[in-house]
Order: sequence, then C-alpha cells, then structure tokens
Amino acid sequence: MIAYWWKSARRWGVLNDGRADEPAVYANGENRQIIEDRRDKCNERWAQACCTTIRGGQQVPTAFRGVFDRLDDPKNERAKFLSRLFGIFSERVVSIWANDERAPYENLGRPTLRTSDDVANVQGYTLDFTFRDRSTGKVYASEMKCEIEYLNFKYFILEASHQLDHHKKPAFHAFLAAAHSPDQLIVHVQQKPISINGAILVWGAINSDTKKQIMSERGFHDILSVENICRDLVQWKNPEYRRMIGQYRSWSNRLFDGLLSV
Repeated sequence: MIAYWWKSARRWGVLNDGRADEPAVYANGENRQIIEDRRDKCNERWAQACCTTIRGGQQVPTAFRGVFDRLDDPKNERAKFLSRLFGIFSERVVSIWANDERAPYENLGRPTLRTSDDVANVQGYTLDFTFRDRSTGKVYASEMKCEIEYLNFKYFILEASHQLDHHKKPAFHAFLAAAHSPDQLIVHVQQKPISINGAILVWGAINSDTKKQIMSERGFHDILSVENICRDLVQWKNPEYRRMIGQYRSWSNRLFDGLLSV
C-alpha cells in the first residue's frame, strides 16, 4: 500500500523523486516546509482516491489508515490483528527513521524524567525517544502513541488536543510537563544527565489542518506521525527499513507455513 502510494504521488507530480544525489530535504527550515507542503497536497489527493474504501472512527482518510481500516472488514478482525502485529515493531520504525541522516532528528535513546521534588519516585518515568534536532542541536523528550484500531480508530488520527486526555498514566503527564517546563525536570539518557528544550509527540497519523493548533495548545515543539515516517523511509529507500520489513515478512510466512504443516 505504501509503495503504491508513492508511485501514485510521483505520478501526480507533487513529490520529488528521492534521487540519491539530492541534498537532504531537512537541511534547513525552508526545505522542511517545502516537503511538508508537498505531503499536505499528496494527502489531499490520496484522500480523494481512497475516501470510499475506509470507515470507522474519525472520517479522515489517509494512506496509512488504508492499510488497516477497510470496508471489507466489518468486524475489524483484520484491523485488530494488523494493529497488534504492527505494535510489536512500530517503535523500531521510528528509531530507524531517526538513524537516517536525512531525518530532521536523531535519537539519543530513552529518556528518564523526574522532578527535583519527586523523591518518592526514585526510578523516574522512562519515555520512548530523545530527539536531537540535527539543525539546531536542541534536545527534546519524546513519547509515541500509535493507537490504531483502539475504540474503532477513535485515536488513530490526531485532530484535536482533547484526544490526549485519555492518557492518564504518570509517565505521560511527565511527558506533558516536558513540553511546558523542561527546565523543571531532571533528565537522564543512558544514565547520563542531559538538558532538554521541550517535547515532541509521535502519533499514528495527523490532521495537517489542526497540527499547529495542537502544538500551540500543548506546547509541543513538533508532532511527528508514523504515517509520514514510513513514507520518508520508503522514499529514501532506507536499507535498514527494507531489511526489517523483509525479515519480519519472512518470519511471519515461516510461522503460518509451519502451522499448516505440523
């Protein structure tokens, strides 16, 4: 599906062709905005193409959503299975993306956050990523929430800040505190102290029309989507990503073939 989306996107003429000799698309803010504008245009065209083939939850069609949410799956059985399967390795997808020099951020590892007066919680709260902006050197704590089929895709696409309110665990509240008051937190990455400049949220997919509003309301430096991250990796022909997908496909095929031959 993703590969098909990219072929369609190039045919529509709204994306570059990802040639290896092109400069990194995130080399500066101007290039980053160009890529985001192209994504928005391509999302609009994809929405027109697939809006009749998906349903459930928020009615915002995206290429990534089309992988999981289909009209031919009335009981969401397929969607539930694929969502759980993807959840096994979804964090690794983000890590691979951040390891690619063409990504705007690099991943320093999992951060552990605590406040100076939080003496009761010695271990602190460990989040998913620590992103360092490749252009500015600033560092951000990051948490990933990629809830796909949950509650009939209710939280799959981020469209409003209230969708974050159902996350009640202390670790997520520590993450939200990092967005507003990063200087009030004690942060360690790989047991080494580090200063952070804010927080970056990673979500499954994002409504580009409301992204900036949510960032402003919640104080996030950025909101990344797994959908766009997969899209980048496909466009870049990232070798580690391609190896991972091939390996997991092979393992899955071996499992199902084996279950038919025991």
